[in-house]
Amino acid sequence: MGAVYLGRGADNRFVAVKVIRPELAADRTFRARFQDEVTNAQRVASFCTAQVLDHGEQGGSPYLVTEYVDGKPLDEYIANQGALPPGTLHGVAVGVAAALTAIHSVELVHRDLKPSNVMLSVSGPRVIDFGIARATDAAAQHTQTGFVVGSPGWMAPEQVMRGETTTAVDIFAWGTLVAFAATGRHPYGTGTLVTMAARAQANKPDLDGLSEELVGVVRSALDPEPERRPTAQQLLLSLVGGAEEVATGQDAQAVADQELNRTWVAEALPPDLIPPPWVPPSPPRGVRMQMPPPRHYTPPPAPLPPPQRAPVPPPVMQPPYAARRRSHRRWPIGCLVVLVILMGLVIIAVATLRNQRPTEGTLGQESVDGQFSFVVRNPVTCGKNAAIRGVTATRGRLCQVRVTVENTGTKQRTLSPGNQKLIENSGSEVEAVKLMRVGANKRLTEAPDTPLAPQEKFTGVLVFDVSTTSEPESVELHDAQLSRGVSVPLS
Repeated sequence: MGAVYLGRGADNRFVAVKVIRPELAADRTFRARFQDEVTNAQRVASFCTAQVLDHGEQGGSPYLVTEYVDGKPLDEYIANQGALPPGTLHGVAVGVAAALTAIHSVELVHRDLKPSNVMLSVSGPRVIDFGIARATDAAAQHTQTGFVVGSPGWMAPEQVMRGETTTAVDIFAWGTLVAFAATGRHPYGTGTLVTMAARAQANKPDLDGLSEELVGVVRSALDPEPERRPTAQQLLLSLVGGAEEVATGQDAQAVADQELNRTWVAEALPPDLIPPPWVPPSPPRGVRMQMPPPRHYTPPPAPLPPPQRAPVPPPVMQPPYAARRRSHRRWPIGCLVVLVILMGLVIIAVATLRNQRPTEGTLGQESVDGQFSFVVRNPVTCGKNAAIRGVTATRGRLCQVRVTVENTGTKQRTLSPGNQKLIENSGSEVEAVKLMRVGANKRLTEAPDTPLAPQEKFTGVLVFDVSTTSEPESVELHDAQLSRGVSVPLS
């Protein structure tokens, strides 16, 4: 739908800014739906989600500003660290169930619950991105008939096959997500949208490795019949062993806080989860926020008045005492200097990564970046009316680059079209607008961010929106956003 940027408010506080793609912003129906989503997201209690702070439009592009959640996406953690340890896994299951309880309590369906939309933060798991959420009580629905909205592999079977969207689709996604977090693999393997939905409908998930505490509730959440799945409130209570009613977001917050206080310990998380020193983010200027007291906080008793004593003469060892006081005053300044130096080193490292030149590749030959091996098969092909369903040329024409990608490493990696660029002879960089998989009979099907298991191959087409006043010169392919990349000439 768009790009998400890390921004700063007028008072230097971090926020996340989501800017909608120009081709979508030009569509009146989409703009109306986006406005609905902003309104919907503002209704949700923010204790397990990213709070909506502002929204508007600039230069014809709608944008949404939310609280910045400092942490690591669940899919990125699992790709680098493997399955979650038991304590963290339990916290994710509870936190996401509590978030769904808050979302569903205001008659809202998230519709895109997946590992990349769950952040592991120091305060617990947080559910983000209401970009395709849907209000169940809305009088008008903007999604076209027969148009499926969601992410392949994380959608309930009725959502794919019959277009049904109820709160039960979020419950199914919760079960898939918890199984993935517990084992490091998708319970229905890999495949196309329809293939994954057919496996889910057959009700044969791979749950080997789940604990006895989780396997039963996860299996019930993955039931192919939506009416047989538990509600978010029932999920939450079954995880915490409670019997009380959870009817609102505030109720869910109380239950989740009590359980996360017991199981989610920031110091027990992996050291790379929150890079030190961590500063809790705050909303931008103009947004009022009431901070709750620390958990398990008991105010100290009022100090007793000092006893009445006779005046005491000053100590004889005055010079050493003064020296100790001066040393104590200098200690915070020393820490500040070290912090500034560390921040400078981080900035230099990031700038170096971004400015390093990619390695040179050759058309038709293997080129390697990170764990990915890329082969660009043919020169670029361009046309004003390229047969790419769902893509409109806004700059003049669509250009296709056929590529084969293999994960040659030992860990799962995600092939993202947003990391791939086309370089025009004018020097401009164009980000890929689509990644299409080549299937049977050479039919192209959309493949968004595509996870590749070790030794798994992907054959498809990168689609770029290219200006008519310049020509494609090369394509720059990346394993990750800040990887060095490999540049392959297109002629």
